[in-house]
Amino acid sequence: MNHSRWRSHLTALLTALIACVGLLSLSSAPAWAKAGTITEFPTPTGSGDPVGITTGPDGNLWFTAGTDIGRITTAGSVTGFPVPQALGEPQFITTGPDGNLWFTALSGNAIGRITTAGLITEFHVATASSGPFGITTGPDGNLWVTLSFGNSIERITTGGSAAAFPLPTRCGFKFGCKPLGIAAGPDGNLWFTESQGNKIGRITTQ
Repeated sequence: MNHSRWRSHLTALLTALIACVGLLSLSSAPAWAKAGTITEFPTPTGSGDPVGITTGPDGNLWFTAGTDIGRITTAGSVTGFPVPQALGEPQFITTGPDGNLWFTALSGNAIGRITTAGLITEFHVATASSGPFGITTGPDGNLWVTLSFGNSIERITTGGSAAAFPLPTRCGFKFGCKPLGIAAGPDGNLWFTESQGNKIGRITTQ
């Protein structure tokens, strides 16, 4: 084989390899690979003011919006589930250990549970007029809630049994330290924010 033909074959081989690498890169890259691309989706008809959002056990996203609990698929299909009037406007939402979604209803002073089929059940909190706000699943298999007007953290079982744990200080605010956000920590405890106390709190589960 002369040098000219050899170079021609080598060029063709390299071109084919580059094309294959390019195709593999495109096929492995997800549609959302470009960072920073934002797509917006409307809330359910008649609802508004979305607040909390979480990934559900069914592979969809679940969120609170006005007087609805909303479900949105990753393709953008939205369904609204109206909450009972007594619950008012739901705030934050989390996936529970029982495969349902649990949410706080601040004005209704209650905790709500919604199945992935849309069935809603209401549970009253242990302290009257306490303003349940943040919610998370604890490592103990219960739901943990911040009582923003009750200066307490509440634990509620999946069966609806509730117990409140008062914060040790009141922080000079009418309703206490006003706990808001809450999350399960890597140490097996729950960690929460104290809006009026300018502090972070930790509560054990045992």
